[in-house]
Amino acid sequence: MSELRVNGASLYHEEHGSGEPILCIHGTGSSSILWVDPAAELGRRGRTILYDRRGFGRSERPSPLTMDVN
Repeated sequence: MSELRVNGASLYHEEHGSGEPILCIHGTGSSSILWVDPAAELGRRGRTILYDRRGFGRSERPSPLTMDVN
């Protein structure tokens, strides 16, 4: 399991393959697990990056969750 800290939150991510990046983003109510099966094939075509958005799956949800609108 790989994590990186972004704006104070720990985000889960994993990579498969090499070359041109292919970023796999899950929808609301899901997680990077959605991309596990396709990651093997996509990894043959480029550097495939799966991650769990903030507050989903294995990524951290800081409290309180706020959004800066400025």
